[in-house]
Amino acid sequence: MAQKMDRQPAHLLPMSVEEKEKKKKQARRPAPPLPGAVTLVSLWALINACLPALALALSFVLQSYNVFSKLPSWLFHRIEMTDAEGAMGSALELGRVWCGVPQAAVAALALLLAGRRRRVRRALAYLALAATVASHFMFAGVLGIILAADPGYIFMWIDGVAVVFVCAAGDLFCFLDMLLGEG
Repeated sequence: MAQKMDRQPAHLLPMSVEEKEKKKKQARRPAPPLPGAVTLVSLWALINACLPALALALSFVLQSYNVFSKLPSWLFHRIEMTDAEGAMGSALELGRVWCGVPQAAVAALALLLAGRRRRVRRALAYLALAATVASHFMFAGVLGIILAADPGYIFMWIDGVAVVFVCAAGDLFCFLDMLLGEG
Protein backbone atom coordinates (compact mmCIF):
# COMPACT_ATOMS: atom_id res chain seq x y z
CA MET A 1 0.00 0.00 0.00
CA ALA A 2 2.77 2.39 0.89
CA GLN A 3 4.57 1.53 -2.33
CA LYS A 4 1.51 2.51 -4.39
CA MET A 5 1.42 5.98 -2.84
CA ASP A 6 5.08 6.52 -3.49
CA ARG A 7 4.67 5.69 -7.16
CA GLN A 8 2.05 8.33 -7.95
CA PRO A 9 3.16 10.35 -10.97
CA ALA A 10 4.07 13.96 -10.54
CA HIS A 11 2.09 16.64 -12.33
CA LEU A 12 3.36 17.06 -15.84
CA LEU A 13 1.97 20.54 -16.36
CA PRO A 14 3.21 23.48 -14.28
CA MET A 15 0.89 24.95 -11.66
CA SER A 16 -1.49 27.61 -12.79
CA VAL A 17 -1.38 31.12 -11.38
CA GLU A 18 -4.53 30.50 -9.34
CA GLU A 19 -3.02 27.44 -7.70
CA LYS A 20 0.14 29.38 -6.85
CA GLU A 21 -1.95 32.13 -5.25
CA LYS A 22 -3.90 29.52 -3.28
CA LYS A 23 -0.69 28.01 -1.94
CA LYS A 24 0.63 31.46 -0.97
CA LYS A 25 -2.58 32.25 0.90
CA GLN A 26 -2.44 28.94 2.73
CA ALA A 27 1.20 29.50 3.62
CA ARG A 28 0.52 32.94 5.15
CA ARG A 29 0.05 32.98 8.87
CA PRO A 30 -3.06 34.55 10.29
CA ALA A 31 -2.73 37.81 12.16
CA PRO A 32 -1.87 37.35 15.82
CA PRO A 33 -4.93 37.58 18.05
CA LEU A 34 -5.51 40.61 20.19
CA PRO A 35 -4.40 40.20 23.79
CA GLY A 36 -7.08 38.71 25.97
CA ALA A 37 -8.66 40.28 29.00
CA VAL A 38 -6.40 38.39 31.40
CA THR A 39 -3.29 39.62 29.60
CA LEU A 40 -4.51 43.21 29.55
CA VAL A 41 -5.47 43.21 33.23
CA SER A 42 -2.23 41.53 34.26
CA LEU A 43 -0.13 44.06 32.36
CA TRP A 44 -2.13 46.93 33.89
CA ALA A 45 -1.51 45.47 37.34
CA LEU A 46 2.20 44.95 36.67
CA ILE A 47 2.70 48.51 35.47
CA ASN A 48 0.79 49.92 38.43
CA ALA A 49 2.68 47.70 40.86
CA CYS A 50 6.02 49.13 39.75
CA LEU A 51 5.03 52.80 39.71
CA PRO A 52 4.87 53.43 43.51
CA ALA A 53 8.29 51.88 44.07
CA LEU A 54 9.78 53.88 41.20
CA ALA A 55 8.18 57.09 42.47
CA LEU A 56 9.51 56.45 45.97
CA ALA A 57 13.01 55.75 44.62
CA LEU A 58 12.91 58.91 42.50
CA SER A 59 11.79 60.92 45.51
CA PHE A 60 14.70 59.62 47.60
CA VAL A 61 17.18 60.42 44.83
CA LEU A 62 15.80 63.93 44.38
CA GLN A 63 15.92 64.49 48.15
CA SER A 64 19.49 63.25 48.44
CA TYR A 65 20.67 65.68 45.75
CA ASN A 66 18.58 68.51 47.23
CA VAL A 67 16.69 69.09 43.98
CA PHE A 68 13.40 69.99 45.66
CA SER A 69 14.79 73.28 46.98
CA LYS A 70 15.66 74.35 43.41
CA LEU A 71 12.19 73.74 41.96
CA PRO A 72 9.78 76.65 41.49
CA SER A 73 7.18 77.12 44.22
CA TRP A 74 4.21 76.46 41.91
CA LEU A 75 5.64 73.02 41.12
CA PHE A 76 6.79 71.96 44.56
CA HIS A 77 6.49 73.50 47.98
CA ARG A 78 6.65 72.08 51.46
CA ILE A 79 3.35 71.23 53.05
CA GLU A 80 2.90 71.66 56.78
CA MET A 81 0.96 68.71 58.14
CA THR A 82 -0.08 67.73 61.61
CA ASP A 83 1.46 64.62 63.11
CA ALA A 84 -1.73 62.64 62.50
CA GLU A 85 -1.91 63.69 58.83
CA GLY A 86 1.76 62.88 58.30
CA ALA A 87 1.45 59.47 59.95
CA MET A 88 -1.66 58.61 57.97
CA GLY A 89 -0.09 59.76 54.69
CA SER A 90 3.09 57.77 55.37
CA ALA A 91 1.09 54.67 56.30
CA LEU A 92 -1.00 54.88 53.13
CA GLU A 93 2.07 55.42 50.95
CA LEU A 94 3.92 52.53 52.58
CA GLY A 95 0.83 50.34 52.23
CA ARG A 96 0.69 51.26 48.57
CA VAL A 97 4.29 50.20 48.05
CA TRP A 98 3.79 46.95 49.95
CA CYS A 99 0.55 46.27 48.09
CA GLY A 100 2.58 46.27 44.88
CA VAL A 101 4.50 43.13 45.83
CA PRO A 102 1.58 40.65 45.86
CA GLN A 103 -0.04 42.61 43.03
CA ALA A 104 2.99 42.07 40.79
CA ALA A 105 3.38 38.44 41.87
CA VAL A 106 -0.23 37.54 41.10
CA ALA A 107 -0.20 39.43 37.79
CA ALA A 108 3.04 37.74 36.70
CA LEU A 109 1.66 34.34 37.66
CA ALA A 110 -1.50 35.00 35.64
CA LEU A 111 0.65 35.87 32.62
CA LEU A 112 2.91 32.85 32.97
CA LEU A 113 0.28 30.14 33.42
CA ALA A 114 -0.48 27.98 30.43
CA GLY A 115 -3.59 28.59 28.36
CA ARG A 116 -5.44 25.52 29.63
CA ARG A 117 -5.82 26.91 33.13
CA ARG A 118 -8.31 29.57 32.11
CA ARG A 119 -10.26 29.66 35.37
CA VAL A 120 -7.15 29.98 37.47
CA ARG A 121 -5.77 32.70 35.18
CA ARG A 122 -9.03 34.63 35.38
CA ALA A 123 -9.15 34.30 39.16
CA LEU A 124 -5.57 35.54 39.44
CA ALA A 125 -6.34 38.43 37.09
CA TYR A 126 -9.33 39.41 39.24
CA LEU A 127 -7.10 39.26 42.33
CA ALA A 128 -4.45 41.41 40.64
CA LEU A 129 -7.13 43.90 39.62
CA ALA A 130 -8.45 44.04 43.20
CA ALA A 131 -4.93 44.77 44.48
CA THR A 132 -4.54 47.46 41.82
CA VAL A 133 -7.81 49.11 42.83
CA ALA A 134 -6.71 49.01 46.49
CA SER A 135 -3.41 50.66 45.55
CA HIS A 136 -5.23 53.39 43.65
CA PHE A 137 -7.58 53.90 46.58
CA MET A 138 -4.56 54.40 48.85
CA PHE A 139 -3.12 56.92 46.38
CA ALA A 140 -6.41 58.83 46.42
CA GLY A 141 -6.27 58.84 50.23
CA VAL A 142 -2.75 60.28 50.21
CA LEU A 143 -3.86 62.90 47.70
CA GLY A 144 -6.84 63.81 49.89
CA ILE A 145 -4.55 64.27 52.90
CA ILE A 146 -2.18 66.49 50.91
CA LEU A 147 -5.01 68.61 49.51
CA ALA A 148 -6.65 68.94 52.93
CA ALA A 149 -3.35 70.11 54.44
CA ASP A 150 -2.71 72.68 51.69
CA PRO A 151 -5.82 73.54 49.64
CA GLY A 152 -3.93 76.22 47.70
CA TYR A 153 -1.57 73.78 45.99
CA ILE A 154 -3.06 74.20 42.49
CA PHE A 155 -0.55 71.98 40.68
CA MET A 156 -1.43 69.06 42.96
CA TRP A 157 -5.14 69.68 42.41
CA ILE A 158 -4.72 69.47 38.64
CA ASP A 159 -2.09 66.73 38.48
CA GLY A 160 -3.43 64.58 41.31
CA VAL A 161 -7.05 64.64 40.20
CA ALA A 162 -6.01 63.80 36.63
CA VAL A 163 -3.99 60.80 37.85
CA VAL A 164 -6.87 59.56 40.02
CA PHE A 165 -9.26 59.94 37.08
CA VAL A 166 -6.95 58.00 34.71
CA CYS A 167 -6.43 55.25 37.30
CA ALA A 168 -10.16 54.92 37.97
CA ALA A 169 -10.94 54.84 34.25
CA GLY A 170 -8.26 52.19 33.67
CA ASP A 171 -9.54 50.07 36.56
CA LEU A 172 -13.11 50.32 35.29
CA PHE A 173 -12.07 49.47 31.73
CA CYS A 174 -10.11 46.44 32.94
CA PHE A 175 -13.01 45.25 35.09
CA LEU A 176 -15.46 45.55 32.20
CA ASP A 177 -12.99 43.80 29.90
CA MET A 178 -12.76 40.92 32.38
CA LEU A 179 -16.53 40.67 32.59
CA LEU A 180 -17.15 40.83 28.84
CA GLY A 181 -13.90 39.59 27.33
CA GLU A 182 -12.38 36.20 26.78
CA GLY A 183 -9.52 34.86 28.87
